[in-house]
Amino acid sequence: MRRTLLRAPFSFSATHVLPPRPPRPYIHGESSSEASSFHSMSSFSSNPRWVFTNSLPPPEWVEPFNDVSDIVSNPQDFDPSPWVAQILNLLDGSLKMEANLDSYCHTFLIKLSPNFVAYVLKSAELRGKPETALRFFAWAGKQKKYHHKLECYVSLIDLLSSSGDLDRIRYVLAELKEKNFLMHSAAANSLIKSYGCLGMVDELLWVWRRMKENGIEPSFYTYNFLVNGLVNSMFIESAERVFEVMEGGKIVPDVVTYNTMIKGYCKAGKTQKAMEKFRAMEGRNVEPDKITYMTLIQGCYSEGDFDSCLGLYQEMEEKGLDIPPHAYSLVINGLCKGGKCMEGYAVFEDMIQKGCKANVANYTALIDSYAKCGSIEKAMKLFERMKNDGLKPDVAVGWQLMPCCILV
Repeated sequence: MRRTLLRAPFSFSATHVLPPRPPRPYIHGESSSEASSFHSMSSFSSNPRWVFTNSLPPPEWVEPFNDVSDIVSNPQDFDPSPWVAQILNLLDGSLKMEANLDSYCHTFLIKLSPNFVAYVLKSAELRGKPETALRFFAWAGKQKKYHHKLECYVSLIDLLSSSGDLDRIRYVLAELKEKNFLMHSAAANSLIKSYGCLGMVDELLWVWRRMKENGIEPSFYTYNFLVNGLVNSMFIESAERVFEVMEGGKIVPDVVTYNTMIKGYCKAGKTQKAMEKFRAMEGRNVEPDKITYMTLIQGCYSEGDFDSCLGLYQEMEEKGLDIPPHAYSLVINGLCKGGKCMEGYAVFEDMIQKGCKANVANYTALIDSYAKCGSIEKAMKLFERMKNDGLKPDVAVGWQLMPCCILV
């Protein structure tokens, strides 16, 4: 007769694959008398968890959460099962990782359910470890009578997308397509986010078609990640068509959608169209935010439209929006390049008053502009001020001030 532990202890040490001392689920090759010599019969009779059976019970499928449905109504309030931490401890990327998983699950007579596998793949501990995640995914798929669910593939693709591993994502998707799972809203949104962030248009459109085939209505989330994916791949015209569908439907574009389209136009060198989309926001009662203005200032600067940079900066001030340091730098540099050193200096002083520290690039742009305008004294004062601020002038400043020194 073999002793069988029907319920595993939860005090498993992360530094050992097997518990350092019994109780053990069962002991290979021992007769009942040999087993009795290991622990006295009295200890078993006093412990209701120990039961004598002629054979081992089948392994139990474990889920990622404890079953507390009788006291907790919201699934989000469920505590993770103690098994989760133990399995995560075993996912160390070592050569023996799979063997350790086999040994642990065999010892405690457990198998990991698809829900458990999907949950572990979404854990923060596996972020940035695509190789380990793939090995765990492959190992789990080899369990007897186990089949990956849609959520397992979705969790793995989400993890791989954070590492930018396009080849492996395509490999996993190819396997996912063969399964022909019924798509649902949560899975579709996650996949569109993953593919959209990486600009994987073919994969993005496949998910979109599957949504339509399964009667899934797109949400704000879906539309915005679809537009973002198309823009990231520079499919601007396709993004425009999706945008137009939103304008004519129940789910209208929000500030995120507008910002994405404006980003796309600026990346494509169509700053004028970006400005038109920006002005159209007012008619749709969509309030531009800091990101809207920052994107436009960057776009106008790239096109050499420094007056528009100044105008957008002034609008931000009027609306009381927080102006990031990079926006100040672009406006100051743009005005200085346009020969408007006085306007650039005014923005510079405003930046200082708002508590934003000047950098070498700000000083260099102003010194260069004043030197070219013949304001030698002002250029030299800025040079001294820069040194007093603890900033080290670069070579460019020296070349700019050389004519001033000769004239002096």
